[in-house]
Amino acid sequence: MRQGGGPTNLSNPDGGLAETASSNAAVHRIAITQTRLDGLGKAYYEKRLNAGDSKPEALRCLKRRLSRIVYRCLQTDHTARAGTCIQAAA
Repeated sequence: MRQGGGPTNLSNPDGGLAETASSNAAVHRIAITQTRLDGLGKAYYEKRLNAGDSKPEALRCLKRRLSRIVYRCLQTDHTARAGTCIQAAA
């Protein structure tokens, strides 16, 4: 049994666990890159460290924040595309 990580969508017949793992890996890569470069990600990571979080906990918080941002972008993109679709004539 797999422990840790985010929630797994087992109802998806096309992948489920593999898609979740690749999504988690992508968010991890984004977070690591953000902590190395100057910018909002590094500032948030350092803010969490200064607040007393351990390095793994600060990274976990950054990943959670990045996940919310990515989800919001995907949701906005989906909504924009759904609004511009032209229904095919039957």
